[in-house]
Amino acid sequence: MNTNELLPFTIVEQNERKMIGFKLEGPYARMNEIGMLWETFNQRVSEIDHLVQDDLSFGIVQDRERDFTYYAAVEVSSFTKVPEGMATIILPTCRYAVFTHKGPQNKFSETVVAALKSLKESGYEKDSDNYWLEGYDDHRFSPELDNSECDIYFPLKAN
Repeated sequence: MNTNELLPFTIVEQNERKMIGFKLEGPYARMNEIGMLWETFNQRVSEIDHLVQDDLSFGIVQDRERDFTYYAAVEVSSFTKVPEGMATIILPTCRYAVFTHKGPQNKFSETVVAALKSLKESGYEKDSDNYWLEGYDDHRFSPELDNSECDIYFPLKAN
């Protein structure tokens, strides 16, 4: 990836969304547990009712100075039945800048850094009070493939 090039992105408006999944919270030293969180999520996602889209899952991220919160989740239309051990979160209506990561998962963090740089240089500012998202579409994403794709949604501060 050429670090001098701006990454292309689109701006989308998302209405409030309900999500169910597994939550991990703690210091950055625990980020290595995210893979296990996804394994557990993938083993139990079939227990979740009222899926809005069964081929799309999300990593929901809140990164703070000393710690983070991460959900492996799917969007649902209702919280009427939350499986044991799972957590809920409501994402507020938000405007996002959407970037696409193309390539192996071990290059994902490089794309995030380049996307944030592109966002800033394009005159936008990430809303750090809001969660940012990783969108994993079953038709485009496969963690073991080098040509895998996933979307990165950065919430934007209001102008």
